[in-house]
Amino acid sequence: MVRTAHGFTLLELMVVVALIGVILVLVMPSVGDGGRQERLLREVKRITALVELVGEESVIKSTMIGLRFGELGYGFVSYDGERWNEVEGDKLLKPHQFDELMELALVVDGYRVDLAQKLTEEEIEEKGVTPHLLFLPSGERTPFELTLRYRNEEAAYLLSVPPMGLAERRHLEAQ
Repeated sequence: MVRTAHGFTLLELMVVVALIGVILVLVMPSVGDGGRQERLLREVKRITALVELVGEESVIKSTMIGLRFGELGYGFVSYDGERWNEVEGDKLLKPHQFDELMELALVVDGYRVDLAQKLTEEEIEEKGVTPHLLFLPSGERTPFELTLRYRNEEAAYLLSVPPMGLAERRHLEAQ
């Protein structure tokens, strides 16, 4: 009795691998930006939720809470009557870092804030970590606009936060 091998030849396997490669090359450009817009939206939603939460927390605890942005993230600070200190022990209000390719633009009272400005050790020791934005026990907050985008991309999200009421977010399309 003669047994014949049942299987694929090397040539057949190579043709299948080549076809998969061609399909991937054709499909990859249509996938988009690799999920960057979804990550931006997630960050904007996170900041929106935190702004609402911190506003309520400042009223409930009857304390001033501040928000300070940096080039790659943000952190919350609270006022103890003399100086601003980083919020400790609260998992939601811990410092948050963005993807290093994200860019932020913060506008407060019509003026763009220089997020690259670093505080010196003396300034921190004397005044604490001064916030860009305030959340007051009265329920008011510093109105601001925050734009998030990825470097070298025009599409972005704009978060507009009024002194009271709900924050609004918009997707800014590439021009």
